[in-house]
Order: sequence, then C-alpha cells, then structure tokens
Amino acid sequence: MVPASISDEGVARCAIFRSKSRFPAMSYFYKENGASLWRSSQNLTGIFGKRSEYDEKMLKLIGETNPNTDEVVIIDARSKTAAQGNRIIGGGFEQESYYTN
Repeated sequence: MVPASISDEGVARCAIFRSKSRFPAMSYFYKENGASLWRSSQNLTGIFGKRSEYDEKMLKLIGETNPNTDEVVIIDARSKTAAQGNRIIGGGFEQESYYTN
C-alpha cells in the first residue's frame, strides 16, 4: 500500500533510491487515530549526501495519510556507528533537513 497521490514513476524512483529497492510500505494501521507504521530499507545517500525528490515526496505523502497530523517520525534501529559506516559503502540515512515534516 502506498499513498494514492504518488505516481507509478514516483514509486519506482523512490525504490531505486532505497537499498535493494525496498521502498516505504505500510505494515500497520491503527484505525482509532489514523496512525500507521511504515518500513523500508536504508536510503542510498552515500558519503556525498545524495538526495531523491521522489523519496522526499513519498515521506511527505506518508505524513499526509494521517488526518490528525502530517508529522513523520523516522526511527533507525541501527547503531549510529553502523549507520555512518553504511554511508561509506553507498548506504545512508535520512537527513532531517531534507525531510521537512
């Protein structure tokens, strides 16, 4: 399940920016308040901090799926050392300044 307002091309380009093309997908929805949990693999920012307008748009649209808030909270379960180490081999993590919500 993905936000209805993103195009098929947007989904494809978002997937390209994620490790093993695992784009964000809803894994849980709480009917009482509209909150949801989404999972994906790490993005591919690398050491140069690459960006993807499609990935940023996808997370913005995910925030808009909840009628009570548009806030998105990103939780990375890796240690900070592991996340930083993955940047060296092309992986990475979300830069807060790129994701405005």
